[in-house]
Amino acid sequence: AAAAPAEVAILDEDDMVSNSDTALATQQSIKAYVDGGFTPSTYAGEESVTLPNDLIMKFGTQSVAADGTSAVSFATAFPGGITQVQLTFQTIINVGSDAGLSASSQLVTGFTLQSGSNAIETVAWMAIGY
Repeated sequence: AAAAPAEVAILDEDDMVSNSDTALATQQSIKAYVDGGFTPSTYAGEESVTLPNDLIMKFGTQSVAADGTSAVSFATAFPGGITQVQLTFQTIINVGSDAGLSASSQLVTGFTLQSGSNAIETVAWMAIGY
């Protein structure tokens, strides 16, 4: 005679706190867990968004003078540290412009934006930290 199959536990936990590697989760609990994390519908225009893995994204725009620098100060500092800053021109760059961008002096409170463009530019920035 064949052995009876082993029973498998089925958990219904919206927060998945048990973190079981032997039990199954219900469809409802999986959906509640996923919906409880960051989704674009939870964004209300703030400078900072905390992701489910506790990384923090900050973003905004800043005007910078031709071949100049501009200080970017975060509304609130990163509590732990900053890992990187990404920069993108939002304005049309003049043909023939040596339009480099850099983010120096990266601190938990902000950074210095430098543009090599030969015109005033608007720069979109995104900083990631923890």
